[in-house]
Amino acid sequence: MPPDLLRAYEDAADCEESRRYDEALGYYYEALDRDPMNFGLRLQIGYLQEKLRLYLDALDTYEGILTIAEPPETRPRFRRRRVRDLRKAYRWSARWDRDRTVLVTRYRRAVLLGGGQLAHQWVKQDEGIRTKRDEERTDLRDRLAAWLTKLFEETLESHLKRDLAKTYKQAKDHDWPTLDSWNAALEQSPIDTKRCSREEVEQLLSLASLYAFEDVIKRIPLLRAPWRRRALTRQAVRVSRLIVMQRLRMLLEVTPPPSKAGEHPYVAELKRELREVESGRFYRWQEHYNAACVFALPLAEAEGKPGRDDALELARLAILRLELASARADSAFIASRRDWVLTEDPDLRGLRRRREFKAFEAAYFPSASRPPQRPPKAHRWEASRYTVDLLLATTRRWEDVWRGRAGIADGTDAEVLARWCADDEAARNLVRNVAVDYRDWHTRNELLVRMRDWSAEHGFEPLQVAFPRFPADGEWVGDASQIADATFSDIEANTSRLEMLELAFASPPESPVADRKPGLPALSKWDVARLCAIRADLWKEARETVTPTRLPRQLHPLP
Repeated sequence: MPPDLLRAYEDAADCEESRRYDEALGYYYEALDRDPMNFGLRLQIGYLQEKLRLYLDALDTYEGILTIAEPPETRPRFRRRRVRDLRKAYRWSARWDRDRTVLVTRYRRAVLLGGGQLAHQWVKQDEGIRTKRDEERTDLRDRLAAWLTKLFEETLESHLKRDLAKTYKQAKDHDWPTLDSWNAALEQSPIDTKRCSREEVEQLLSLASLYAFEDVIKRIPLLRAPWRRRALTRQAVRVSRLIVMQRLRMLLEVTPPPSKAGEHPYVAELKRELREVESGRFYRWQEHYNAACVFALPLAEAEGKPGRDDALELARLAILRLELASARADSAFIASRRDWVLTEDPDLRGLRRRREFKAFEAAYFPSASRPPQRPPKAHRWEASRYTVDLLLATTRRWEDVWRGRAGIADGTDAEVLARWCADDEAARNLVRNVAVDYRDWHTRNELLVRMRDWSAEHGFEPLQVAFPRFPADGEWVGDASQIADATFSDIEANTSRLEMLELAFASPPESPVADRKPGLPALSKWDVARLCAIRADLWKEARETVTPTRLPRQLHPLP
């Protein structure tokens, strides 16, 4: 293995483990440049993009893997032979790993299509000034439009429509989704009013997800390796398909038929569907955990609506499945899923509010401080606080650099001083770009890379800023609604800080050495010390602006 490839992958893994996701993505792409056909690297990039809520990017990554794994063939009957020929280029162990990665990629793509967040990003409109993230989102839509249109056509022409016809007949005030809604979403201009709602796109994506899950289920028996543990089981995939079916049923407001056993109709329907999937026993953590999400999803969808009569029974069944899942995993695995179960998984959002979940948390995840209820906009808070922390660390380092230079101003020639000012101006431009395009990870990573290079040249520590975890109860005290309001207020305050920092860095400060003509007397050490002090004060004002503990205020005009 090439040393540069191994180094880039190890650096990416270390950064991902320490929640430095922008740096991890940069290192993964650096490794991918040296090994572009590595499916494992691409799959890891897709996982990380999902963590960063870059769902369109993740879908594009997964589709790229499958495009390479099964390239098009002009003669359809030779397509399977072409795929076999590609697999022969690998040894048997690498061939098994390649098939496993492709199968997991198909599964993740199906989950992403039915998750609901993808539809939100697809129909999202530009907000005010068009940023780099808006342009990138438009490019991703254009790149994925043809493939999604083809997938929708296959879905609506398959037997899936016939199988779900009875379900859709029970829907109230809803028509069968057609390609007209999708074509309206494709033709929709960013400045036009929405001609295709998120619900319509989400219905189509859910149907495509069900169709993709069926394809994954058919391919699982083809992965025969009894001496190796399979990446997926048919039961786990079928339970994931039930989650999408349930979300689609909620979108269409379908009411289950009455139960003969006296149970709540919805609970009886879920138990019946899950019993058909289980058909024996679940042996893995993922299978029972997905079953818990099946029962917990109605509680999350019921937020802000009248209470459900079957809420207690749904919570009890979900907690039972979580306990069974915990009994089928070791301690290290459970510890690695702690944040996902307690705070991050959106399917368990409604369950976490109930006292049944609090009892489960106290038994299986004891802690000195109880994690707070994660509000709906917690991921936006994490991104905004990360950006503020990144700029705070940057401004603090440049302030310290200029303070240190003021003390050794004696003996500094004009060439060195001009290079200092040029680096300072480049750093200011990068900070301003991050303040404008703070949603774009490429812009943030560019600042991290340049600061890493400058750290070796100017003698300061490189930036190592991690995505923050949602704060503990000690920081924000109150009930769920109060924490949600505090989260939204903090997001707005961070956005205001970034806007004022952008205005302050709109024009560069004057440089007494940039346009200095030859033959003029050199600057005295007092002039150099004064210049360094002025630059340090400018960075200090910028640091105070982005400090979370201070209210945003207008900076002084630049000299």
